[in-house]
Amino acid sequence: MDELKEKLDRFRVAKYRFFLEAEADIKLDKFAGTSLRKVFVPIFKQISCLNEEGPCENCIKEKECPFFISIESGSSEPDPNLKRFQTPPKPFIFEPALQRRTFYRRNEEFTLDLVLIGKSIDFLPQFVASLRCVGETGIGPNRGRFTLKNIVPFDLINNSISGNYVWNSKTSNAEDAAVSLAELYENFEGEYKEIREISVSFVTPLRMKRLGSGNWHLHFRGLIRNVLTRTANMAYRYCDYSEFMEFPEIIYKSGIVRTVKEKFFAEDWPPPSVHKQPNKQIGGSLGNIVYKGNITEFWGILRLAELIHLGKNTSFGFGRIVVEPNELTSVPAKLDF
Repeated sequence: MDELKEKLDRFRVAKYRFFLEAEADIKLDKFAGTSLRKVFVPIFKQISCLNEEGPCENCIKEKECPFFISIESGSSEPDPNLKRFQTPPKPFIFEPALQRRTFYRRNEEFTLDLVLIGKSIDFLPQFVASLRCVGETGIGPNRGRFTLKNIVPFDLINNSISGNYVWNSKTSNAEDAAVSLAELYENFEGEYKEIREISVSFVTPLRMKRLGSGNWHLHFRGLIRNVLTRTANMAYRYCDYSEFMEFPEIIYKSGIVRTVKEKFFAEDWPPPSVHKQPNKQIGGSLGNIVYKGNITEFWGILRLAELIHLGKNTSFGFGRIVVEPNELTSVPAKLDF
């Protein structure tokens, strides 16, 4: 997989944790990400848009506008390379706490993680300012307000806190927390000598075409293809890659891994919007799949998927997965005695 590492060298990613405190009781929608999205997007546009007098379409400032790059498609000009990808994934991911809580009491502290990809890393000040305004405006059905207390960047290589982000300064040190996917992939590669069986859990709703419908199943090859396609799409759109990366050999080899068992259930609910469409539902599938086979060489890809998520609507927390090896069929790279 050396070729894969070389291709991922210019794909930059950073992660931050926001520490928040409720100023009043906060009631959230069934999934916290939908509550955040409803308020965050218009505020982010107000703060970062460079063309307040007109629509985004055909804006002459689109190539430098944080809102256009992060929320819109990234370009108003037709791109023949995008015929396979109708809507490029957004270059940011908000991760609400996994506890799926829908209520916080006054003065209670809680956290929210943010993953930034490629060009969006430079827009951290706009994300910070927008989240502060969201707190002043309030979120959820009762418009519960909160205060941004602190921001902590992650050391993604060591999965640990690496200091504080000086969010009230005139200069941003956002890039300090950024690493390449190649570095992460190499780090993940060394975690196990051999993996024969894994469990993949979908811990937030996963929206993927045909998932859970009829006799369709998420085979391991489909999972790997989705991760690599998503990676290639974001690299092309947000990390200055001149063309789409292709991984035909990796996808072909992944077909040897088989599904042992799977269990999905759908979780849908109406969108939190005053402009609801008839029969419109949001949500996705939650559940677990167990795969078995020669998984060792795909472990790094699966661990990257934990960071960048899968499927649709990932920008506000959908498609988050957790991968775990079966201890009885896996050999760690380092054994502690």
